[in-house]
Amino acid sequence: MDKVVYISFRAVMGKVFVACVFGCLFGCGSKNQAADDTTSADAIKTPATVEQAAKVLDLSTFPLMDGAKPLESPQVAFLFYLATGDVKTAFEFNRKALVAQGWKELPNSSATDQSASGMFSRSGFVVFVSVTPHGDGSLHVRLQNQGNVKPGKLSVPPNAKPVYVGDSTAMYETEAAVPATVDACRNLFIAQGWVPYGDAGDSAMFKQNANLVTATVSSAPAQGGKTMIQYSNQLISADIPAPQGVDDLRYGDEPPELTFGTTQNQDAIVDFYRKTLAAAGWKSTMDKLVDVDEKPTMIFRNPAKDMLTLSLSGARGGNLGVSVRFQSGAEIAERDRKRKEAAPKLRAAAQAKAAQ
Repeated sequence: MDKVVYISFRAVMGKVFVACVFGCLFGCGSKNQAADDTTSADAIKTPATVEQAAKVLDLSTFPLMDGAKPLESPQVAFLFYLATGDVKTAFEFNRKALVAQGWKELPNSSATDQSASGMFSRSGFVVFVSVTPHGDGSLHVRLQNQGNVKPGKLSVPPNAKPVYVGDSTAMYETEAAVPATVDACRNLFIAQGWVPYGDAGDSAMFKQNANLVTATVSSAPAQGGKTMIQYSNQLISADIPAPQGVDDLRYGDEPPELTFGTTQNQDAIVDFYRKTLAAAGWKSTMDKLVDVDEKPTMIFRNPAKDMLTLSLSGARGGNLGVSVRFQSGAEIAERDRKRKEAAPKLRAAAQAKAAQ
């Protein structure tokens, strides 16, 4: 069972907090805990977009503890920072900040001197919070919006029996063989409007708007060789489209970036993103690809001044390698502010060096 949990979360998050998630899996999520707010008047009835989710909670603007230092650029769906102090105080700071914004703490939060974790719900969304000590006496604080899709409400193949259904994950068992179960799950997701969005090991990812579901199907020898199904969900900070029929599709939120390999040529990829992004209000800032760090690159901006950077390379086993990275308008503005602030010092240093 540990392997199933590890693969599904690692596949979509990379540097994920496995131990805390696993502890919260069976401690923080009893059956249908958050179901009470999915029918509230302000609950979004379909998988939320980034814009809809940000109106409920934007973790890029979430308050930080005094002296905290973000370890990654804060995003709408994900916040990871370094703090000082003790675990319980750090967890309490974030708990109070969420409650002040109308979030309800779900049962079975855990806070000890060694680690703390908890889950909070509002308007159908669930946020996971963890605090863990770092080796140098500091603390790692993580907040992850798990979206507004409840894993336990996703469709499963016929005859699949629930083993555990909580707010962050749902597990089922079935007598059907693994390959048949994989196909059945995939067909169910596609039929309900989910788009395949990569795979890793036993896990397949499906995206709808800004919700990313991981479906893990594997054999469980400890369960008499039955086939196990696990669904988990997370919100992603950028809804980046991907062409069909690509290889090794991967999305990460640290920072928001989509990568894949393809047998299509550069012109086909550029044409896909020009047309697809234009429909969502994005415009290219250049007429053709330009070399940036020896990679053909094209920049897209939207009315909110967010930026998507399309970069191409030939480093994927002969296939064309593609990267599409997202940066928010606020992130770019802050970067530009710091550069402007540092410019006089850099000029002075350059002049001093030239005068030597």
